Amino acid sequence: AAQCRARMGALPGGVQRVRNLEALIERARAFDDIGGEGLHAFLTFMDAAAEAADLGASQTVTANVVRIMTIHKSKGLEFPVVFLAGMGSRFNRMDEKAPLLLHESLGVGLQFLDGLGTRRRTYARRIIRDAIGDASWQEELRVLYVGMTRARSELYLLGCTKNAATVAETLPNPSLPTVRKSQTALKLLLLSLNGYLVPKVHQKSEFAAAQRLPALELSEPDETVLTALRQSLAWTYPYPEHMPISTKTSVTAQGDAEETTFREPRFGSSDDGAALGTRTHALLSRIPLRPYTEETLLSLAKTVGGLPPKHLAAVRKFLQSPLFGRMCAAERAEREWSFVRPVPARALTGENDDTPILLQGVIDACFYENGGWILLDYKTDRVEGDPAAHAEQHRRQITLYAESLKALTGRPVTEAYVVLLGADAAVRMI
Repeated sequence: AAQCRARMGALPGGVQRVRNLEALIERARAFDDIGGEGLHAFLTFMDAAAEAADLGASQTVTANVVRIMTIHKSKGLEFPVVFLAGMGSRFNRMDEKAPLLLHESLGVGLQFLDGLGTRRRTYARRIIRDAIGDASWQEELRVLYVGMTRARSELYLLGCTKNAATVAETLPNPSLPTVRKSQTALKLLLLSLNGYLVPKVHQKSEFAAAQRLPALELSEPDETVLTALRQSLAWTYPYPEHMPISTKTSVTAQGDAEETTFREPRFGSSDDGAALGTRTHALLSRIPLRPYTEETLLSLAKTVGGLPPKHLAAVRKFLQSPLFGRMCAAERAEREWSFVRPVPARALTGENDDTPILLQGVIDACFYENGGWILLDYKTDRVEGDPAAHAEQHRRQITLYAESLKALTGRPVTEAYVVLLGADAAVRMI
């Protein structure tokens, strides 16, 4: 650590580099103190903190830098000199003008549409609008307070307004109603501190003259630079035939396309097919691999969010099946086994291309028996007609799961089943 500090200190801006290094070490110690484990978890913690602006470079208020930041990000910091700009911007009152006003305790505020088609404000809406306006006003005051209290020695408040000289000379006597009607922080401060705060008025022309820059004289372009720029802009990807090929896919996405049936959505319902399928799979992954009891089944069903009686009955029948009994007696069983492996593009797309594609998936269940794997894929979709014909729709997925299981373990898959829970059937595919 000492050598690292010495090397950092010898680089340009060494003092600041050492401070940053010490801050990083301190963050790591704090992460360790709260029970954090592993480098990956620490890096994730630092990334999240950086996005939230909770952590940053270790710079003291005496650092020879100029910082530009929002008031929210300056909270908790102090500086010798602060320029608080944008004081002439109007306060945001859009929440008070929305067609639908919502308040956590007062309820909903709507406009009334009379028989002539004229919109009128109701008393309920006016009350809610005033409450929202008061809350917004208080928030603006809090933000202004934070900004003004960041300075240690000097504070400059900058704002633009029309007829600045006239406004500064014709301020009314400060009173709560006049202050409350202020539309900008500049007007608010001028009213509140009338007689105590003496503004300095500048004309726009002063700044316009200072901003004039001398005309730039453009030299002749460097032909070498132009040639390099043209080559860079004309570059094309050298392998266009690979562009349609995805770099990553899933077993589910590779499944044979099925006819899509559109049904009326049930908004707010937790019993849609996808949610029930997810909860059913979660329940089957948690059932102990031993003769179950009804109490255990019902208790585990609650932990996954509950299941309707029809789905519970289907799970119950599978747990009583010979296939589940074989899994309980197997020397090894795996459930919800996720994997990612490279597969040649020709194996997935049929194209004459060996470009590797990452294939990911989750095997619902498999168990090892008599020198081979027995693969199970649970399905909760509705079965209409012959279960064997329905299972054929999932043959592509079963094949990919079986190939992946063999490739990852080096052991063959001797049997594979599509378990159609809704039809109380286990269709053998291999």
